[in-house]
Amino acid sequence: PQVNTSFAVPSTPASDSLTTVKHPGGNSAGIMFDVQVKDYNLSIHTFDMYMYTYGQYGESRRVYFYYKEGTYWGAEHEPMNWILHDSVDVHMSDYNYQRNIYIPIILNKPIPLQAGKIYGIYITQGMVNENNIFNCTGLPPVSNGQMTVFPGTKLQNRRFLNSAFPETDRKDGYMFSGTIHYDYSFECPQDIMVNNEPGTCGARVTYPSLTADGGLNSGDTFPAGTTPASVSVTDANTHTTYNCNLDVIVHDTEKPHFGF
Repeated sequence: PQVNTSFAVPSTPASDSLTTVKHPGGNSAGIMFDVQVKDYNLSIHTFDMYMYTYGQYGESRRVYFYYKEGTYWGAEHEPMNWILHDSVDVHMSDYNYQRNIYIPIILNKPIPLQAGKIYGIYITQGMVNENNIFNCTGLPPVSNGQMTVFPGTKLQNRRFLNSAFPETDRKDGYMFSGTIHYDYSFECPQDIMVNNEPGTCGARVTYPSLTADGGLNSGDTFPAGTTPASVSVTDANTHTTYNCNLDVIVHDTEKPHFGF
């Protein structure tokens, strides 16, 4: 008799966040730092940032968000290696011109990060000689298991727009101060791999919504080898249902038997 080999559709977590530190240790015109992603593709959609908001330089500030694949280290003066991903205007009156508060800055489009990679992030603002982005020194990397943020480089007295990239007055070992909010990006399930049942050339596979070539469905016996198949999976973030292609792979692990 064959054993029923059952699988559940893996669920992708909806969203999460990572707080580095929630107190200022110093301010700067911008900060570069590295982010490492572990098991899932992520999309950063909001930065809670500690900023001056008392309006010394007018009603609003524009904050720029750059990123690059790979560490920022070595690319501090290479603008062509960076992608200007977004810019967001922060209106001081929305925060009653309070001097030092955390401000949620929602990006117009999320920053996509792939699993298993390191990315450089560069956050700066649009006023010359204005240091209103806070950061802290002397902190180790901060991680929640899926995202790790490393100490970076703060940039003093920004000379960013229409000038050298970036400001040469730099100080290393500073941590971005705030919270990074992100969603987990939808990923299709991986191939289904099982061993054949003893004495047979196949295995019974149960997998929600599984359909395959040859009229096979969930609960049927799949032959040894590779069978193209598909499953329907719903994204926990958007509640959108996707049709995902995968293979059902049955490994024949038994040694051949010869009859005489």
